[in-house]
Amino acid sequence: MPEPLKRTLLLPGHPTQPGPVPKPPEFHAAWTGALLRASDPRSMHELVVQLISSPVLEYLQRNHRYLRGLADAWSNALLRAAFQPKQIHYSMEMLALPPLFIRMKWRITRSAEWERRRQTLEGLLHRQPQGSSGFFNALFALAVVEGLLQGTNPAALQLFERIAGVVERAPSVGGLMEKSGWYVDGHRSLPAEVLRLAGQAPGEMRVFAWLDLLGFRRIARRAWMEAVFEGLALPWMLAALEQDDFELALKLENRISLDYVRQREGDAHQQACIARWAQPMHEAGRRFGKRLGPAPDAAVTTPARIGFLLLSQERLGHSEWLLGVVAGLKAMEPISLEPVVYFFDAQPNSLPDDLTQRGCMVRHLVEADAKDSWVARLARFRETLASDGCRACVLVSTDVFLHFVFGMRIAPVQIWWSMKYFSNLIADVDALFSVGTYGETERVLDGRRWRVIPAALLEPAVEGAQEQAVQIRKRWPGKTILGSLNRPEKLDNPEFLDSLARILTENPDSVFLWFGRECSRRIDQELMRRNIRRQCAFEGWVDTRVYSRVLDVHLDSFPWPAGMTGAQVMAAGVPSVCLATPEVLQHGVLSMFWPLWTGQAGSVAMQQAVRATVSDEEGGLLLPCATSVDEYVALASQLIRDVERRRQVGAVGQRLVEKFNRPDESARVFAGHVHEVLDSVGRPAGGGA
Repeated sequence: MPEPLKRTLLLPGHPTQPGPVPKPPEFHAAWTGALLRASDPRSMHELVVQLISSPVLEYLQRNHRYLRGLADAWSNALLRAAFQPKQIHYSMEMLALPPLFIRMKWRITRSAEWERRRQTLEGLLHRQPQGSSGFFNALFALAVVEGLLQGTNPAALQLFERIAGVVERAPSVGGLMEKSGWYVDGHRSLPAEVLRLAGQAPGEMRVFAWLDLLGFRRIARRAWMEAVFEGLALPWMLAALEQDDFELALKLENRISLDYVRQREGDAHQQACIARWAQPMHEAGRRFGKRLGPAPDAAVTTPARIGFLLLSQERLGHSEWLLGVVAGLKAMEPISLEPVVYFFDAQPNSLPDDLTQRGCMVRHLVEADAKDSWVARLARFRETLASDGCRACVLVSTDVFLHFVFGMRIAPVQIWWSMKYFSNLIADVDALFSVGTYGETERVLDGRRWRVIPAALLEPAVEGAQEQAVQIRKRWPGKTILGSLNRPEKLDNPEFLDSLARILTENPDSVFLWFGRECSRRIDQELMRRNIRRQCAFEGWVDTRVYSRVLDVHLDSFPWPAGMTGAQVMAAGVPSVCLATPEVLQHGVLSMFWPLWTGQAGSVAMQQAVRATVSDEEGGLLLPCATSVDEYVALASQLIRDVERRRQVGAVGQRLVEKFNRPDESARVFAGHVHEVLDSVGRPAGGGA
C-alpha cells in the first residue's frame, strides 16, 4: 500500500477520539484512486480492511456526502474481483461495506452494467457442474452482486433459496453474509425464512451442506454460532437420536464439539452445551449396545491389559501426557499393566510410531473402505477390546462420543481420563481420572471422586529442532520474540489482550507470535483495534517442540493457560509468565508444583524439595507467576529487558520440569489406580467410583 495512503488511513488515537481527520478532497482522491488502481482482489481486500478498522469510519458516518465517489469506485472494484475465480476468496470481507452504505441511507447506483453482470453470472451458474470450483465461485460472485443491488436480507434469502435446493455441498455463503452484517447485529436466532428453508432433519449430506452454507465454523461470531446451534444443529442431532440414526447423531456431536463447544474455553460453557444432549446420547448408546448383544468376555492376560481410545492421532496435550504414562508403564519392573492404544481415525502422524517404539501395542479402528462408518468402528472396537483381552477401556480426554460409548458398555470397566474439564455428569462410568501434582492422589469435585495422575511430559526428540528454531528466529532480527503456544480460543480474553497491548507498547522492539489452525478473525481485529497488529505474527499450526525453542519469553494466556505446551516451554529453558487464576492453578503448568510450593499437597520432604528448586534466598518464588494483571505486565517487561534474568528464570523452570516431571512416577500412580478400580468393580454396570 502506498505510504501516503497508509498515513491517510491509519489515523492516531482511538475510534472515539480519531484525532486529525484528512480533508475531504485528500480522502476522496486517495481512496478512489487506490481502489481504481487496485489490480487484484487481495489489494482491494487490504484497502477495505484498513478502511473499516480505522477511525476514518467514524468520519464517514458523519459526512455522508463524501461517500458517492468512494461507493462507486469500491463497487466497480468489487465487480472486477467477482470475475477472477482463482482469487475470489480475497474479496469476501469486502462484503462488509454494502450494509454500511445502506445503514447510512446511501443509495448505490443500479446501473445497466450491474444488471448485465448479474445475467452473465446466472448463465455461468447453469453451465457449471455442481460441486466444481467454478460453480461455487459463481454462487459467491452472485451473492456479491445481489448484495450490492438489493442490500440486506432479501438478497441473502434469495441466495439461500437458490442454493438449498440444488447443492449437496456449499461454500460458506451464510457465514459471509453473517459476518458482513446482512443480518442484524446481536441476533440470537436464525431468521424464520432460513429455518423454513432448512426443514427438519434432512438427510446427512444436506445437514452438513447447510452447516457449511451457514458458516458454522469456530472462527465465526459467537452470537451467530449460538443461533445456528440452537436453531438447527442441536434440533437435528436430537431428532437423529430419536430416530436411532446413530451415525448422523455422532457426526453432528463431533461437528458441534469442534466448532461450537470449543469456541469458548471454560467449564460453564462446556457443561451447558453437553447437558443438552448427554442423556439422550447415553440412552441411544444403550439401545445400540443391546442391538449388538452381550459384550464378549475379555481374555484373561497377565499382566492385565487395558485399552486407551484416542479419537485422533494428532499430537496434542492429552496425547503427549498419555505417551509419557505409556512409556512409564512399559519401563516398570515388573510390568504392572499392558497398554493397548486404539485410534479412531487414519490421519497420518508420528504418535503411533512413538508408541510402537516403546513397545506399546497400537490398533487402528479404521478399515480401508472409505465408507466405513463411525458406528461400525465402535462396534468393531468393542469386539477388538475383548479379543485383545482388555479388561478396561480408558477414554482419553475427550467428551465427544463419551456418553454414547459408555452407554453401549464398551468394556467391563469404563474409565474417563479428563485432563481439562471435570464437571460433566457421566453415567455408566466406573472411575474418573484427572491430571494433577505429585503427592496429590484424589480430588472431590461436584460430589464425585476424581483419581489424580501426576503430569508426565515425555517429549520425543525432534531431529534438528534447535537448528530449525535458529532459522525461524532469523525472520525477526534484533527483536525479542514473545509468544503464546495456546489455541486462539485461549487468547480470546479482553484482559489478556489488554495486557499484551501494554507489554508490546512498552517494548516496541518485541514481536508476539500466535498460533492455530486458522487465523481467528476476531483476535486479528482485536489486535488491530489495540494498534499492536504490526508487532504480531500468526504462524499457523506448528510443531510446538520447535517453537518452544524459538521464543525468548512465553506469555501464558489467562484465565485459561497452556497445558502440555507450557511444560515444553519450561523444558526448553524459556521463562513462562503466568497469572495465578483458579484455572491456571488447576490446569496449567503451575498445577504441577503450586500445591507443593504452598504446602497444600505432598510430603514435607517433597514440599521442601520444590521450594529449594523454585525459591530465591528470601523464600520468594523465582518463577514469573503474577497475582495481578499489573504484575503480569511488569514481570513480562522485566524479562524482555533483562537477558540475564531471562536465562536465570528459564533455568529454574527447566530444573523444575526435569526434577518433578517423571513419567515413571506417573505410571506407578496410574497403575495403582487402575488395579484398585479393576479389583473393586465386580459387575458390568458400574455406578461411578
